[in-house]
Amino acid sequence: MRKLIYTALIATLTLSFNAVHAQEQKLEKRFEAGIHLLGVGVNYEYPIVDQLTVLGKVQYNVGFFGNSDYVDYIASLSLGVESRYYYNFNKRVRKGKNTKNNSANFLSLGFDYMPDALTSTDSKDNIKVEKSSHLSPMWNIRRNIGQSNFSYEAGIGIDFYRIHYDYRPTEKETGLALRLSIGYTF
Repeated sequence: MRKLIYTALIATLTLSFNAVHAQEQKLEKRFEAGIHLLGVGVNYEYPIVDQLTVLGKVQYNVGFFGNSDYVDYIASLSLGVESRYYYNFNKRVRKGKNTKNNSANFLSLGFDYMPDALTSTDSKDNIKVEKSSHLSPMWNIRRNIGQSNFSYEAGIGIDFYRIHYDYRPTEKETGLALRLSIGYTF
């Protein structure tokens, strides 16, 4: 009987310690610079409530186009805000997995705006970047690379976007949203 009481007491204390420890680990504020699929950028992530953050970002995106005779590029500024719901963060904490720099799976809803400012191209075809706005729900994964401040993100979703022309009606389009990035958190 005494063994049973001691075992129950040790189990209760261990579980209590783990529960308190799990409650102490929360999502982190992060300032990050990174390279993504077709560009570079910086972002700042701020926790709002348990498992939910908001992220602001400034990116410079690059696109390529051409044919068998030539390849040109076009680059443009992008400004965005994104909400992130880290649905398995607490589970990763309970299992003792690495959650540094918010390493967990998350669902996101992002809004990006691409003004026609700070654009560049080497095209001689008088190509212009049109203003566009993007709304993208996505499923994502974020993991730290070892114990360093480097991390990677990958995600997939749907991109609902509008192209805002100066002299013709706005076009509404739908496409695939992909995220592949490596970043360094300061």
